[in-house]
Amino acid sequence: MRFAALVALLFLAASAVAQETTPPAEPPKPAEPEVKPEQKPDPFAGDERRRARMTLEECLKAALESNLDLAYSRLQPDLSRGDIHGFKGTYDPIPYVTGTRRSSKTGTASSLAGADVLSDKLWAAAVGVKGTWFLGTTYDINFQTSRDDTNNTFSTLDPRWDSSIGFSLRQPLLKNAWMDYQLITLRVFENSYRSSVFQVSVDTVATIYAVELAYWTLVDSINQKAVKDRSLQVSQRLFEVNRNKVKAGALAPIEELRAESDVASRREGIILAANTIENAMDELRRLIRPFNRPEDWDFIIEPADAPVFTPRLVDLDAAVGEAISSRPELEQLRIAIESSNLDSKRYSRDLWPTLDLTGSIRYTGLGGNMGDSLERIRSWDFNTWEVGVIFEYPLGTRTARGQLIRAETEQRRAEIALRNQEQGVVLEVRTAARELKSTAERIEATRTAGRLALRAMEAEQARYERGLTTSHQLLQFLNDQETAAANEEKAVVDYKIAELKLRKATGRILKERAGR
Repeated sequence: MRFAALVALLFLAASAVAQETTPPAEPPKPAEPEVKPEQKPDPFAGDERRRARMTLEECLKAALESNLDLAYSRLQPDLSRGDIHGFKGTYDPIPYVTGTRRSSKTGTASSLAGADVLSDKLWAAAVGVKGTWFLGTTYDINFQTSRDDTNNTFSTLDPRWDSSIGFSLRQPLLKNAWMDYQLITLRVFENSYRSSVFQVSVDTVATIYAVELAYWTLVDSINQKAVKDRSLQVSQRLFEVNRNKVKAGALAPIEELRAESDVASRREGIILAANTIENAMDELRRLIRPFNRPEDWDFIIEPADAPVFTPRLVDLDAAVGEAISSRPELEQLRIAIESSNLDSKRYSRDLWPTLDLTGSIRYTGLGGNMGDSLERIRSWDFNTWEVGVIFEYPLGTRTARGQLIRAETEQRRAEIALRNQEQGVVLEVRTAARELKSTAERIEATRTAGRLALRAMEAEQARYERGLTTSHQLLQFLNDQETAAANEEKAVVDYKIAELKLRKATGRILKERAGR
């Protein structure tokens, strides 16, 4: 009996101890969030502005048609073409007409003068064509006629008609002579035109490059905001969980404050990301459309193309050779060398003395009326011809020598500039090729880092659910996962930009546009 009572007493004591050591039942825990990336949210959700969903090709087409910088550049060849026409105009024949009316009265002191007061009235006119030939020859073909009324008693014809037809020329033999000298200026103007055409190519490349860069920059800024949006959603759910645990007394209040602070910090990052999107969008708007009113800017450009990673190998030697032969900047410098050489040739010829051959012939006719004077011309009996030489030797040629020194210096500078530019092109190609290769390697590295960061965050979340870690540590893993995801998104966009840089460096951009 005593034993039975002792056993019962021990059983009751054990039950009491068990009740003291067993923790009170906790309220059911709220469902823990799955900390995994979600689908990209709409970055413009709630924005009521009109949208324009555009592919990269549509943006390029709009820019090539409407970009103001490019439109301005395309006018330069027309200016150079005007210079060419203006120069050729100096060799156009110049028709001319002159007319003169003269009247005079002169007192005389001798009866042999023909009258006490000589009265003379003259009407004169001339019509002709003059100009310059490409040999440097100046010419003048003209017809002249005049009528003279006088009261001179010794004049056998009253009125008297004088008519004549004549031709004169002046041909340089040394300075300013022959066609090659005359065409130097024309060739310089033609080179200027060719250079302006290549400048349009340079500006076209710059426009295409700027549009593509702005497009992918906008894509990247949207992707970065999407990463931040997903991280904010995860952070908000963690804050809700922590707040419920604090209310239930299962978590210290500091954990709720940490989660709430993280939500506020991520909201700030989203605000900055949204501002980055608008800046990138403004740059793309400026490049593809000319806007006249502020409201014309108030629309959303939604990129329709996503960056796709397609690894490629670069033949560096072939890329360098393509760049040297295709870059329009190099062609401009080669043209500059040619023009400087032409200027040197022209100014060296200006140092020569002047030796010109001149000649003229004129047939005249005299009569009491115009018909008689013209009839006399047709007889070819009355003529005057003349041949002469003009020689000039300048005692000072400082102007020409100064221009020659300048032209020769400009030629040497252009040659140095060409070599320097070629070196720059080679460096640009090599840099772009290395960047393309390193960016491809970055993509693989960021993808691996992204997968590992996600697994680490999921593992930390599991530890958090079992109470083995704090929300502060979980948020650190969330930050690491967000950074890894952002780096992965950016690496793919950077690869597209690296491809763009290589296409620009090799001059392939223009070939691609020409083939479309």
